[in-house]
Parts: sequence; C-alpha cells; structure tokens
Amino acid sequence: VLVRRGREIPPLLALARSDRWPLVRGYALEEIADSAEGRAAILDALRDPASAMRARALELLRTRVAPDLDVPLAGILEDDLEWPHVTDRALEVAEARCSETLGPALVRVVARGVQRDARPGHLAAAQRALYVALRFGGPTASSARAAAVGPASQTFETLLAHPPPPCGALSPAGAVPDPPERSERSGVPSEP
Repeated sequence: VLVRRGREIPPLLALARSDRWPLVRGYALEEIADSAEGRAAILDALRDPASAMRARALELLRTRVAPDLDVPLAGILEDDLEWPHVTDRALEVAEARCSETLGPALVRVVARGVQRDARPGHLAAAQRALYVALRFGGPTASSARAAAVGPASQTFETLLAHPPPPCGALSPAGAVPDPPERSERSGVPSEP
C-alpha cells in the first residue's frame, strides 16, 4: 500500500496507528505529520513496538516543534534495551532541541557506552551523547565528562580535548558542525 498525497486525514491516521506493517505506518505518519492529529500520532509512535517506527517518529520530530517531547525523548535515551539506531535518532532530536532537561538522559547514554561490556552501538551512541552534552554546556557537560571515564574512555579523548561549540554557536563556516563521523565498517565514531 502506498500513501497518496491528498488523501483525507482519518484514513491516514488509521493507517499510521494500526497497519500491521511499520513501513506503511511510517509513510502514513509522514503524510499527516503537520496536522494536529499527526503530531499526536507522532508522539504515540514513540511507544510503537517496532523500532523502525520509533526511529521514523523521531526523524519527523527533529524538524517540528513539540513542546511536550522532553519526557518521552528522555525515556528513549535512558532505555538500556533500545535499539542503537533509535537512540541515535533520539540524540539528533536532543541536539536540535538543546533542552537542558535532557541532560541526565544524555549522561546515562554516555555512562552506558563506557562500560567494559558495552556493545559497539552503545559506544557510538555514547560518543554522540557526549558531543551533544558538551554542546549543552554547564552541568550537563560537566556530568557527561565525569561519566565518560571507564574502560572505553579512550574513545572520547579527542572529543574531550576539542569540544564542539555550544548550542546556538556557529562555526567559522556559519553552520553548526556535524557530529563525529562513523566508521562504515564498525559503526564506531572515527577519529578526526
């Protein structure tokens, strides 16, 4: 089933909330994302059992205003069992929001990634979370620096030595810098 532009919101809302295929739910959600019903459905999709749907909802939220997003976003970041690709999308949204209330959740992601038994996805998310926390500055940056000490802490040395500009600051080129690059083979952020 392909979603066609111009369809009415109720049938698309029904597809977004109840189709058995996450791809169909995601396309339907995208079609209604800018409506009031769509915004509510996006927030509901953050609790969808399919990780692809949670990731899609986060992609849609990255560029939309959602004042009530910090609590569900923090829940995703703090979930030790969340899929790394969903955590990565949540970190993108957290960076775009630059909301200090997300600080403790970012610190949790950093702490999870420095553990001896951290999976590669957790380590990559920890480096991204540290990057975002350093951009937040203040207590969030201080707590994230403290949490970045552990068996895998050598991964963070370059980022700690050369922190990114704070939220809202522009680089000399006039744009906020990109997050750390990832190695295509391992998924782990590579050194600059």
